[in-house]
Amino acid sequence: MGDKAKEAVRLYAKGCTCAQSVLVPFADELGLDEDAALKLAEGYGGGFAATQEMCGAMVSATAIVSHRYSTGVPGDLEGRAVVFGKVRAALGEFEQKYHGVTCFDVLKGERPVPFKCAEKVKDAALIVEKMQKESDAATA
Repeated sequence: MGDKAKEAVRLYAKGCTCAQSVLVPFADELGLDEDAALKLAEGYGGGFAATQEMCGAMVSATAIVSHRYSTGVPGDLEGRAVVFGKVRAALGEFEQKYHGVTCFDVLKGERPVPFKCAEKVKDAALIVEKMQKESDAATA
């Protein structure tokens, strides 16, 4: 397990939401401090404020992947296609393991409760770490 995935699991065990747990270990590379990352991601926990919509861990993973691959140029359709492809790949990998990307599907209809998603948090962070390593290897 990578260092950021380990940190994500540690944060989750400490009481962070799934979304916070995935975003905070990557905060530095996003230009955020830990406090800002914690505040930014809190509402995404439990599938957007415990509504069981999009998995909060994957919302944060999407933000990290978008930040890494986006050109940040409005109207850059080629750049957007790259970002969308990377995000779809990340979502697809998560969905393959958990048979969905919504909190409801991932938890098989059960309510999100604290400490239920440590494995999902770990896997979301691992997906991001893997993508980053592949990207770094391709540019080396």
